[in-house]
Amino acid sequence: MVTALAANSKGVVSAHLDGSIHRFFFSSGSDGRTKIAIHPCIVYALAYGSASILAGGNDGTLFVYNEQGELEQRLTTGGSTKKEYTIAAMNPAGDAVVLGTTQDEFKIFSFQQNQWRPIEGKSVKNLYAISALAWKADGTALAVGSQFGALDLYDA
Repeated sequence: MVTALAANSKGVVSAHLDGSIHRFFFSSGSDGRTKIAIHPCIVYALAYGSASILAGGNDGTLFVYNEQGELEQRLTTGGSTKKEYTIAAMNPAGDAVVLGTTQDEFKIFSFQQNQWRPIEGKSVKNLYAISALAWKADGTALAVGSQFGALDLYDA
């Protein structure tokens, strides 16, 4: 079962129920599908940047893999309560990713100085689990949908 999908201009990555992450290239001269990593939990939040694959799930940790599946970073957001990641959306420029959680907030990570770094997130009372994220095509706005039907729009 596929639990998450993400794409960039080069291809698609998929996460599966068994924790595996697969990469597919769009170009016809490629080797097709390649299993690149085994994630330690089920991935629900998956994003594909220009050179990074970001994966998060119910352990509250964001893993950053390169395109060959090698672990480059492991990011935790700290705090006393781990928040499960539910969904991810890479901005159109590929230098920021938003991750939805199960607990009234979304987290934002930015690519700075060759590393992904957490930046300010947003906590929204009674938002509950975030089930959908989408960027405006020019990257100037973010739509956030929740499990209970709320849809909020934010300027980027």
